Amino acid sequence: MSVAVPVFQNRVSPVFDTCQQVLVFEDDAEGRLICRAVDFSSVQEARRAERLRDLGVDVLLCGGITQMQAHRVSACGIQLVPWVAGEVDEVMSAYRKGGLPDPRFAMPGCGRRRRGQGGRGQCGRGRGWGCRQPEP
Repeated sequence: MSVAVPVFQNRVSPVFDTCQQVLVFEDDAEGRLICRAVDFSSVQEARRAERLRDLGVDVLLCGGITQMQAHRVSACGIQLVPWVAGEVDEVMSAYRKGGLPDPRFAMPGCGRRRRGQGGRGQCGRGRGWGCRQPEP
């Protein structure tokens, strides 16, 4: 499985739509996590989801994302886990252990931060399409 995380200064980038770099994580044959950095500075907004698909990405862990971009990502068959914040290493560790969503990694303003893990969060200004539990 391949997981992409847009980054800014070793943290999950606050907005996927304008990020400059994406880290792509994969397990190697021995089960070790390997990472490669991909420059996204010249990738047009309308082609970002397609670029992820071309990189073989299965899951996108990201901070903020516009609804249009979220639809593009989903249309490319990529599972979206939005409204995530924090240090990339900590976020990836939590994801690999099945620990996302988690209020510790919720972006400011995300409903999960106030309600904890019970119930569905209303992230993205009440749209309700954020903070979904990753599928196994």
